[in-house]
Amino acid sequence: MNYDLSNLFKDAFGVDIPKEETQKTSYLGTPVLYPITFQNYEYLTANNNGGAEYREFSSFTLPTSCIADFRSSKNIITTRIAPNRVVKEIFSIDDYAITIRGFCIPDPMQKQGFKTVQQQLKRLEEWNAILDTICIEGDQFTGRNIECIAIENIDFQTLRGQPNVKPFTITAKSAPSKEETFLEITPRQSPN
Repeated sequence: MNYDLSNLFKDAFGVDIPKEETQKTSYLGTPVLYPITFQNYEYLTANNNGGAEYREFSSFTLPTSCIADFRSSKNIITTRIAPNRVVKEIFSIDDYAITIRGFCIPDPMQKQGFKTVQQQLKRLEEWNAILDTICIEGDQFTGRNIECIAIENIDFQTLRGQPNVKPFTITAKSAPSKEETFLEITPRQSPN
């Protein structure tokens, strides 16, 4: 189902949304305005031996219910030099602190085949286990020059009386590109 909801958003909320953005709808017919996709790549993950290895991940579009919040802070040092005088030194701007909230529900039209709540939760846990920055795609991220994120944690909640609705919250930090990676420590090889 495709609907042109751009006029509805303009009239109801005073918000101009491009027509192509209102064409994306969930299987319930509700508009999906800012889809978020973790992109396919070979990511560093922990293996069963306590070491690390690279593993290929296919793209994963987060559930259509997801919304993202962004917060950016400055590193400011304040020094009082007189009773009514303060000097503020701005050193840098932090990475974006990102919160992605959503919920997993049965989705018979999920394009990667994760149709049940359990399949979606398992896939989110796999992405959380990545020890690397994750390439991300979405208009809200592109507009802020965010190419990758580092997931800090995922919080899964339970709703009383709603066994097929599983809310989750992803907390992450931004990284501008895949070149900004974490420090990798490899054990020193013993001489033969």
